[in-house]
Amino acid sequence: MAKRAARRRKRFPRDAEIIAIVAENVRRIRKGKKPKLTQENLAFAADLDRTYVSAVERGEKNPTISVLVRIARALKVKPADLVEPPPKRR
Repeated sequence: MAKRAARRRKRFPRDAEIIAIVAENVRRIRKGKKPKLTQENLAFAADLDRTYVSAVERGEKNPTISVLVRIARALKVKPADLVEPPPKRR
């Protein structure tokens, strides 16, 4: 038997990890806005309920792509910015 070279596969995050990344990014970006954007203002701009935005930030909801796009537009960022792992802290 010929030995196969061990190839490392790129590890994709699991669903729970992606939801946590989205939650952290939405909260971080929203709070980083000047002036700070409240959940209520974000919800209004994205045409969502405030409790839904809150649940997304807590990682309790798994938003659809269309909802991610609405949130991204309200935050004035690209949708990809919401699903990319946040920069590592030092």
